[in-house]
Amino acid sequence: MKSGKSQYSLSLFDPENYPSLKMSSESVTFKITNNNLLWALQRTLVTSAHQDVRYYLNGVYLELQPQDNYIRVVGTDGHRLGTATTEAIFDTKQKSIPVNSVILPRTSITKINSLIGVDGDCQVIVTNQLLRIATPFVVVTSRLIDGRYPDWRRVVPDVEKNSDYIKCSLIRSDTKQVVSRCALMANEKTTALNFAFNSAKELKISATNTTDENGIESILYTASKVSKANLSLNAAYVHDALNQFDGYDDTIDIYVSDSETAPVVVKHDANATLTYVVMPLRG
Repeated sequence: MKSGKSQYSLSLFDPENYPSLKMSSESVTFKITNNNLLWALQRTLVTSAHQDVRYYLNGVYLELQPQDNYIRVVGTDGHRLGTATTEAIFDTKQKSIPVNSVILPRTSITKINSLIGVDGDCQVIVTNQLLRIATPFVVVTSRLIDGRYPDWRRVVPDVEKNSDYIKCSLIRSDTKQVVSRCALMANEKTTALNFAFNSAKELKISATNTTDENGIESILYTASKVSKANLSLNAAYVHDALNQFDGYDDTIDIYVSDSETAPVVVKHDANATLTYVVMPLRG
């Protein structure tokens, strides 16, 4: 390179050695709005693992359902789980497709969020090794995580049919504020909060730490019957779940069981396809 009195010589690499990103003919293609795709990825990335030795958890699980024209996205770190479903238009209606599900890495989702705008539609092509998202302006191709994702359905209780669960409705903004304030008093290592539902339809959230500092606040809930659940939950996990329902009305549904080991389910009546599960802390 020459410019005026300057001259530079740079070494180059052989282009033949550049990693191949050629898509296999054994693929599944669907069309989806950018907004729906980003919404599903963002709502589940928050519950996926980060630099976990279980490498298959360091991303989100994409489940393809061409016969019903939707995709389901799941993220979990083994302690909590989030799942979101959104509409997608597939090129095929066949139940037997070359690829049924894939695991998209966390790093790729971060790039997708920054490169693709919320307006317009995109085409998504999925193979066993690659996923490509194409818009009129940007094409993003990502390698996939080669691993077997755990059976996430086993940890998601059917709260509508399970009589052990009670649906407790609370004001979401008030609950977030109480969780945030009580978390200041929680143990720094566990950030554990105690959630105690009583016969007066009152939820008491409390925390204590190693220096004997403590805090307790109460918030009313509505339910068809009284819950006496008493369990310990990670404050950050609860707060993250509540944050994902921005844009809906200010009521949130928390499904609890009297069992201290049963998972807690967080949902909203306005969107039954968005679900969060938080496992109670032990001890």
